Amino acid sequence: MWKTITLFILFVTINGQCSCSKFTDQSSCFAYGYCLFVNGVCSEQKCEAIPYQEKCKSPLCLWKDDKCSTFKAYEETCQALLPQQCTQYQGCYYDYTNLKCSINKDCSSLKIDQCNGKLQNGNSCVADPFNNRCQEMTDCKSLTTEFMCLSQFPQCKYVDSTCQPQVCTDIKDNISCTFIDECQWNHDKCQYKNCQSIAFGYLCNGNTCGFDKNKCFACFEQYSYQLFVGLISLLFIL
Repeated sequence: MWKTITLFILFVTINGQCSCSKFTDQSSCFAYGYCLFVNGVCSEQKCEAIPYQEKCKSPLCLWKDDKCSTFKAYEETCQALLPQQCTQYQGCYYDYTNLKCSINKDCSSLKIDQCNGKLQNGNSCVADPFNNRCQEMTDCKSLTTEFMCLSQFPQCKYVDSTCQPQVCTDIKDNISCTFIDECQWNHDKCQYKNCQSIAFGYLCNGNTCGFDKNKCFACFEQYSYQLFVGLISLLFIL
């Protein structure tokens, strides 16, 4: 007797950000992240090896005394930052009552007027003034109130009393679509980026795509298969 079994297979793609080594053009290398072109190779540089002020940037590096150095969040290093720099560096928050930049170790201990910036682990502090709360945001699902969730739009959306990550295809306007790195506005719709279809470097560079030699390419490393849900029918004899 012939039997047919239908199996649902889910292939998963594991993604990672663009590495400097993917860039072969000197100008494209310089435009991306902490990359520098040294001895014909594009590679990520330590802050101390960066000789240019425009490449010495938050959240890893700080330009001070005409040199670039690795930024480490201590009370004295946070206090030395200008107000407009304060929340750009991980581990610092700006105290609007006392008008100073201070070290940030725990979002939940901050008052509402201090609930800004990021922890040293890169997670943001998000305020809910209605409930007088400051909470660490690990992802959209970690936000426990509607106000905090909506304050992170368009990255997050509030559905069925829970905070959820935004889906590109659910976004209906161009501006909100462009705020999310993995989304692009195309043919009056917000879609997931197809890096190869992007013609301009300023639209390409980010965590999702990189621009090199006048071409846009996907940063993601494919360790497995692309996301695909398929059906397989197997025939066998009992």
